[in-house]
Amino acid sequence: MGQSSLGSGCQILGPITVQSCVLDAGDDFTGNQPDDRAALLKGSGLAREVRVARGYVIHGSGVFDQNTAVLQSSYHRQESCIVQAPMERLINMRD
Repeated sequence: MGQSSLGSGCQILGPITVQSCVLDAGDDFTGNQPDDRAALLKGSGLAREVRVARGYVIHGSGVFDQNTAVLQSSYHRQESCIVQAPMERLINMRD
């Protein structure tokens, strides 16, 4: 029923009926930056005439509403970046 456009890398996770939807392309699920990943629908129910932009996810239960789309980064905690200096450099700093 209807015609959908599923961009490269997008995902549909769960028992979801997709009708006349547009899910934008982007990086696949292994991409380092969640907000650069392709569109994502997750949950269960009916997604009808919904557009999901790159970097966004709609978590639905029953009916999917594009007004509830959130950035995928909201589901992923940010890893802190700790840079370690080589041991030789630390030793030289004490001298």
